[in-house]
Amino acid sequence: MASSTRDSASTDGRIIRRRTFAQVPDALVMDDRVSHVAFRLWARLDRYAGQDGQAYPSRERLAADLKVSMGTIKRSLSLLVETGWITRKQRSATVWDTYLNEEVGAHM
Repeated sequence: MASSTRDSASTDGRIIRRRTFAQVPDALVMDDRVSHVAFRLWARLDRYAGQDGQAYPSRERLAADLKVSMGTIKRSLSLLVETGWITRKQRSATVWDTYLNEEVGAHM
């Protein structure tokens, strides 16, 4: 049975995240610089992200979720950083904070 709940944007236009599916900016769908795996990765990060757009899943978790290799996850994360769709900051030797970027004007 399909859910009757509709997604909406907050008053400032930012995505309001639901936990049953990912919302993807239309500009990301149309961005031909992003591979299909990187697109899926951004969508998966969206599922893990809080309302602030910050996500903490490990690369191992992401690889298992998407059924791809760790190398593919590393390349896809790099591609998303290069194209401006995510920002990553190293917190410790093995821990990175990942932030989803939704303001596409800076990315295209």
